[in-house]
Amino acid sequence: MQLTNYNNSETLTESLFNDLTGCPLPIDNIIDLNTLEDKISGDKCFRNKLINELSCTGGKNLKLMVKRIMNKLFTDELMSQYSFTGK
Repeated sequence: MQLTNYNNSETLTESLFNDLTGCPLPIDNIIDLNTLEDKISGDKCFRNKLINELSCTGGKNLKLMVKRIMNKLFTDELMSQYSFTGK
């Protein structure tokens, strides 16, 4: 699997996400989501690797970029359990 950086059309290999050990992506259940939250808040190195990886995600506009980031992080099944509007 390869991910494409739409900002400069470079190809990112799966190995970048493989460095994010301990949290399989995309996340498909609440337990793994809680694990990711704990790891982000407790492991600065992990947080920085995740930020660096996600910052390479591009798109033609902000909406597409956010959609691509969300698709990298979460499955549709997990996100169907949440409301982004708070209702």
